[in-house]
Amino acid sequence: MHNPDERRKLARHTDLDFFFELLDFASIRLSNRGKLILILPAALADTLVSISTERGLHCSTEVRISSFAGESVLRKIVTFERRPVESVAVREFVIYAAKGIYSEAYRTALAPYFLAF
Repeated sequence: MHNPDERRKLARHTDLDFFFELLDFASIRLSNRGKLILILPAALADTLVSISTERGLHCSTEVRISSFAGESVLRKIVTFERRPVESVAVREFVIYAAKGIYSEAYRTALAPYFLAF
């Protein structure tokens, strides 16, 4: 029987290879005004941002998504471009105002897609 930790380790390695290849592809194929926008787990986003300049891409925006205000960031939406930026535009996005109650920002963002909002 296979060790589940070994499979997980392999999956993480494969995932990283995929994203490294994606950055390489984007650095070749993006136009000068093109953008690559990804929604990623926070740690993976940080890894890709740290290696993106080696591949000719620069992080221009970062949206930090958390379930509740003051909690750890679960996901990030990162935007990569060819052109360097002086500073990354960062903003916070909170999903819940309280347990079971969506934040105003969340309802506004998803209103076009859900009749309940």
